[in-house]
Amino acid sequence: MKHQIVIVGGGAAGITVSALLGRKDKTLDIAIIDPSDTHYYQPAFTLVGGGEYAAAATHHAQSDCIPSGTAWIKDSVLSFHPELNSVKLANGESVEYDYLVVCPGLQLDWHKVEGLLETIGSNGVCSNYLLEYANYTWDCIQNFSGGSALFTQPAMPIKCAGAPQKIMYMAADHFRKNKINADIAFHTTLPSMFGVPLFAEALKGVVASYGISAEFKNTLVAVDGPNKQAVFEIEDTEGNKQQVSRAFDMMHVTPPQSAPDFLKGSPIGDAAGWVDVDPGTLAHKTFSNIFGLG
Repeated sequence: MKHQIVIVGGGAAGITVSALLGRKDKTLDIAIIDPSDTHYYQPAFTLVGGGEYAAAATHHAQSDCIPSGTAWIKDSVLSFHPELNSVKLANGESVEYDYLVVCPGLQLDWHKVEGLLETIGSNGVCSNYLLEYANYTWDCIQNFSGGSALFTQPAMPIKCAGAPQKIMYMAADHFRKNKINADIAFHTTLPSMFGVPLFAEALKGVVASYGISAEFKNTLVAVDGPNKQAVFEIEDTEGNKQQVSRAFDMMHVTPPQSAPDFLKGSPIGDAAGWVDVDPGTLAHKTFSNIFGLG
């Protein structure tokens, strides 16, 4: 099969591009490739974890979100063949295109933290990065009666760089309003509160106002949920690393993230697996009819 414009990924980016192009020219032949029956509005997951939004309001049927006039190919991409202007689907079929837009989102690599898959959603270990765990985040905050509350952030890039901190401030505010004594710590792989210096400086004041301890160049590497222990790899100013264990009563984890596996090692990916685009135009550096969004 062939379409003029093929979009890989039916999230906010893919659906928006399809809608805008279709509005501009109704004669365009556009197709979205996405295997999911459900469309999630992921920015709201933080609000669910903070008790401010209903989980049921964060998702809708994908069929209701695909723009009118856009074909929906309900399958996964297996591989890219830019020299043939085609992608291969998991079902073995190929889809040809004149233009390709790649926006499948990031992959959550829970397995990269030892013990995390075994304990996430229990033992006080929560995360807003999947809707199925976001309600448990709110349970952990509501049931927290004092002690150690840890919040983590892995290496960039991640979905919504501010999300690991947003839930921390919501939790801190809840603890303050309910007069709960909390030892809150933010463990981040970054060397500062945020990658943008202007924001990082402002966030220093927010952290200080809540009495939060900011622990830089701290990477979560293992979790022992039943024993409430988190292991961090800490890097000092000279690049030396050591592992330190810290007890917790609740911990919100932002999982490591990466490009989807089907992009890694593909002809359109760079060394890290991301679509190799010009940051100014989002056009692929080699294949001019391929674009990336995210």
